[in-house]
Amino acid sequence: MQCICCGNNGITTYPIPSHIGNLRACATCIGKFGIDNLAIEADRLLTDYFVGQIPQPKCAVCGSPVLLINASGAHPVWCQRCELQRQELVRNAR
Repeated sequence: MQCICCGNNGITTYPIPSHIGNLRACATCIGKFGIDNLAIEADRLLTDYFVGQIPQPKCAVCGSPVLLINASGAHPVWCQRCELQRQELVRNAR
């Protein structure tokens, strides 16, 4: 596994003990930055990555991806196909 700090892949790496994941660092980077600083930075990188992930909205009816965005910037609760079916049911109910 490559070093979290320098990215070198062909060297021996060591686990970062106080880190929440399974990332590793090489002896050079551990000596240069310290294991505690590498653990803090690795945790920050993982947290930023996972917090930045925006889940793809899914239709509450059929589970298909919702591709449209409302004028407010929000996604509708259901997909276009289910919306067309809903409109058809409303028309037939009258």
